[in-house]
Amino acid sequence: METALGWLIEPLAQPFMQRALVGSIGVAILCAVVGTFVVLLGLAFIGEGVSHGSLAGLALGFILKLDLLLVSIPFGIGLALAIGYLAERTRTRFDAAVGVVFATSAALGIALITAVRVFPDLNSYLFGNVLAIRPLDLAFLGIAGGLVIALILLLQKELILLAFDPEMARVMGVPTRPLYYLLLGLTGLTVVICLRTLGVILVTALLVIPASTGRQLAVRVPTMMLVAVVASCLSAVAGLLLSYHFNISSGASIVLCSAVCFAVSLVASRRRRASARFEPIGASE
Repeated sequence: METALGWLIEPLAQPFMQRALVGSIGVAILCAVVGTFVVLLGLAFIGEGVSHGSLAGLALGFILKLDLLLVSIPFGIGLALAIGYLAERTRTRFDAAVGVVFATSAALGIALITAVRVFPDLNSYLFGNVLAIRPLDLAFLGIAGGLVIALILLLQKELILLAFDPEMARVMGVPTRPLYYLLLGLTGLTVVICLRTLGVILVTALLVIPASTGRQLAVRVPTMMLVAVVASCLSAVAGLLLSYHFNISSGASIVLCSAVCFAVSLVASRRRRASARFEPIGASE
């Protein structure tokens, strides 16, 4: 027991691990809240498009000698809005719009990076490195992430109506088009916020997997969001400890833990449906 407790507590005695824990939990909550509506609206691949496309924003920030994330914020939001515009205003399907914007922007980023030849912390942005998170990163996460979560919760009812019955939402006077683009922009901002922690390659996973876990176990959207937050936070803490003790990528370990949570939710969901199917008549009376 003492050995197991020491295995859990020992890493948290170090300041960089304390910052990593706070950052991981913050990112986990943010991704779970935004990811709930990303999953409900079928926008799962937008995270992939924005994250990979943000390479161009990172490279541009380095060339201009500006803060990389600050340049990536408007760039990432712009990519998300461009995907939405292509899907809405042209004959391009949403998944094809993601592919067009993602491929173009990623190619531009690769071209800029290869032209510069020296790019600091490229591996951190590609694969994530929460262990190297700085106090400034935590402040940025707290302010930007808090703003995103507050807006999502404030507009929760309208977003639920948009997800399940957009026609009724329009009849009731909900500004569905601005709301849709606002969600796209918030998703783009979320992806950029999470780049330092999860990396370009894995950020989509934490945006989608915990929310999908909540979808398996919950019927109501608020419950789905709560389950997603719990699963995401558990994955963040467990993944961070595994990353520390086994010297593996922090982003990868967090995502793998979230995949385990999703697998457990699949089993639990099937058992619940099976028990409901074979419940004797009058058993609940």
